[in-house]
Amino acid sequence: MKFLSRNQFETLLLSANALVPEAYGMPSAQHVLADGRLLSRVLAMRADLASRLPSLLEGLAGHEPVAALAELERNDPFAFDVVFQAVASAYYLDPEVKRLLSYDGQQAQSLPRGGFGGEEFLEKMMFSPKRYRTVPGGGMTD
Repeated sequence: MKFLSRNQFETLLLSANALVPEAYGMPSAQHVLADGRLLSRVLAMRADLASRLPSLLEGLAGHEPVAALAELERNDPFAFDVVFQAVASAYYLDPEVKRLLSYDGQQAQSLPRGGFGGEEFLEKMMFSPKRYRTVPGGGMTD
């Protein structure tokens, strides 16, 4: 993997399993992230995560994941967020996870308006009689 050493990646997989275990028909994050492809996509787009994650994983290495993550969250919530965001972001990129959640991604949607988008709001004004007012300095305008 481009961003992490083999040991760091193994630590991340153990941490991922502690953060998102298999439950309720959903796969564990460890299973989803096992090939490293989705995590690489996330870290390629998020330089802030890619720069901090390796050193945080070094600190988690060799410790029981649930306890180490709980301690990290308690002592340094911002560091915990780095690990959590990397795992969660990659997890929700997985097509199978999206399918199981019935999430098709963000879709552009608009309400039907029967025109270009607002003329029904102007109809009353468009069909009302014209009104004129006196302009300072003389003359009339419509």
